Amino acid sequence: MTVSVISRVPLDPANLTDAALLRSVSANALEAGRAYERAGRVRLGRRSADGAEVEAEVRGTARKPYRQRILFLSGPDHRLIVSGSCTCPVGANCKHVAAVAIALRRGASDLPPVANPLPPAEPALPAEVAAWLRALDTVASPAVSATRRRLVFVLAPGTEPDALTIAPYSVQLRKDGTESQPKQYSLNQIDSTAGWVNSGDRMILRRLAGLRQRYTGLAKEDDAPELVRRVIATGRARWNATNGPEVIEGPPQPGHIAWQLRPDGTQRAILAVTEG
Repeated sequence: MTVSVISRVPLDPANLTDAALLRSVSANALEAGRAYERAGRVRLGRRSADGAEVEAEVRGTARKPYRQRILFLSGPDHRLIVSGSCTCPVGANCKHVAAVAIALRRGASDLPPVANPLPPAEPALPAEVAAWLRALDTVASPAVSATRRRLVFVLAPGTEPDALTIAPYSVQLRKDGTESQPKQYSLNQIDSTAGWVNSGDRMILRRLAGLRQRYTGLAKEDDAPELVRRVIATGRARWNATNGPEVIEGPPQPGHIAWQLRPDGTQRAILAVTEG
């Protein structure tokens, strides 16, 4: 019987090639991590005495930096394995882990050593608690509630098949309860936005702005379904227009993967909802 051995190995920055990282993280996570590292968002922390474990912090979209712990291992084929945990919603081998790995290519030798092993990382919040905290964040403060101006999120079909767009609009409520002519809200003004936009809306706006910068499609860490649920939870999601029907989340529907024939004879996979 052959026993496969995976062992800790001291970090050698020369081994942190893109090819090595792509065995552990997605291509989208690697590119996002490269941008984070280039923007100076990574703060390297400590390494274990054997050099196989590293702590770091990366400034993401949350108020507090996300914390990472990366373990370097040698697999049965003696290739490097990067095993990284993170306090972000993705939790492991995310863009923040990729950003730290890229930063380690230059600064690994500067990390102060500590006793081996490093102390346990603070566990992530249970999903139910995290959802409750997110819900609290979407509640407007009294100052925000008192204004007659608000954001409305318009959901509409995209130009690509099965695509969905989300566009924020600013509307003013008149005294008779009707809405003024809507104005599309610029995602470039998030950080200088007026006080009538609450913190939950700002989080949504930042995520929409981040998606707008993508040219390679959604990544797992973008968590598009969670973003749509967050938009719906505001109670200001509308279909096709600011005065369109309110979008609400219905019960799960059974479905299956089906193949659709294109005009050029090729096929594409679609999600088909089961009738009945």
